[in-house]
Amino acid sequence: YLGVDGKVANYYEYKVVGNFGSATTLDEAFVNFNWFKPMQFQFGQFKTPMSLEERTSSRFTNFMERSFVNNSSITTGKEQGAMVHGNVTDWMGYGVAVVTGLGQNVDGTNAANDNNQYIGHIDANFAKPLGYKNQVMHIGLNSSYWDADEANTGAFESAQTTLGKGSKFFKLSANGADQLVKQTWGLEGAYAYDNFKVQSEYAVTEFDTGAQTQDLSAWYADAGWLISGENYSKAYKTSNMGGKFDRIKPGKNFDPKTFSGGAWEVVAGLSGFDATDFTSTTAGYKVTTGVNEATAWRTGLNFIPQENTRIMLNYQDTDYEGGTFASEKGEQTLMMRVQFDF
Repeated sequence: YLGVDGKVANYYEYKVVGNFGSATTLDEAFVNFNWFKPMQFQFGQFKTPMSLEERTSSRFTNFMERSFVNNSSITTGKEQGAMVHGNVTDWMGYGVAVVTGLGQNVDGTNAANDNNQYIGHIDANFAKPLGYKNQVMHIGLNSSYWDADEANTGAFESAQTTLGKGSKFFKLSANGADQLVKQTWGLEGAYAYDNFKVQSEYAVTEFDTGAQTQDLSAWYADAGWLISGENYSKAYKTSNMGGKFDRIKPGKNFDPKTFSGGAWEVVAGLSGFDATDFTSTTAGYKVTTGVNEATAWRTGLNFIPQENTRIMLNYQDTDYEGGTFASEKGEQTLMMRVQFDF
């Protein structure tokens, strides 16, 4: 992806990003009115504040793939709408957004039941006011509410490394339901001390069609160790819509002549997904493609020669249960990425 961003007259920030893959699409396009740090106003297509993992750029996530928490049934990603956000203090951030709920590059239809989705997030890094240096004590809460027209929402689905490129491990479709109230609650946390870090999230979404209520939940727990000695707290940022981990800067850049320097990181994690509620044939939602449960454990080794370059090697083992997968109930995946951002 490539884009441009900048600031005009000190207070008006803009960003336009395009994805240039198999199809060219608009990724983000927004303007932000930064009149007051504690209360800023953003309009356009942008990343919503739900989930610590979602707010973290894919350039800096613990693993190449995001967890089961990061799927369209639970976490709202990039949307069209408006948002109020800011830093209450230098250790607390928040965001409240009103969006279409229909995803990127999909306009609202203005139908009578085409209601907006409401999203809220707040978090704090308590290590800062407590005076704990070289530490991060991050706690955050996420919520969304959407009284939607089922005909406009379509299916909810999520991609993971399964059954080949473009496949979905999970697809949830309406089964006789003609209305939907979708509400999500999420809790996120992270603790870092020097070169060690643990990070976790849990979220549950309730689908209420009037005829019945069904719950879907997901979670992950990750741990990281910078074996070269860098400090995770230096990579943590209190952004203007919530805290997140940013780039890791090596204590010394890699020197190919002496074969020394660079940052080395070992990561490990577990992630789970539970949609066992979605087997009913009454007027509700049902898993039409994929599985009802999934559990994945993963590990990785990351090498950061200098702050704009990262080489990643990940291994993931995933087990699937229930649903429509007739033969393949598990997979083992070895992935590698070499990235450079500027």
